[in-house]
Amino acid sequence: MPTRVRRIPAVCVILLVLTGFALAPAAVAAQKPLPADSLELGRKYAFWFFTGTADSVLAYMRPDVAQGFGGRTGMVEGLATVTQRAGTEVRVIEERFIWRNGQRQYLRKSEMTILTEPFVLRFVILADGSIGGIGMGPESA
Repeated sequence: MPTRVRRIPAVCVILLVLTGFALAPAAVAAQKPLPADSLELGRKYAFWFFTGTADSVLAYMRPDVAQGFGGRTGMVEGLATVTQRAGTEVRVIEERFIWRNGQRQYLRKSEMTILTEPFVLRFVILADGSIGGIGMGPESA
């Protein structure tokens, strides 16, 4: 029995296109520009994280993010865990900005002394340069 192809009425296509144009300004407005030195900010935050300068990282975090991370104690413990399981950073494999979970993030993929796969560190960097979140772990996770 032949398969029937169902065509979408032209009116529906036009409505979909118009809806897309209507939503475009809202999407553009939600994408506030990053500070001009965003890549440098990401590098600085990663350097502070990997060197255990918890107070410096915390100074740039939004208060709710810092509290969720466990404050200075959580930051120090997090770094100790990374160092114990992954080792220390040997070299940066890649760094760039990505969109993940609807947020613009600085992504840093590094070779580590213990971990056999790349270690990924992500910072959500908000339009004002503050840290809106942190994520980390082996690339496969």
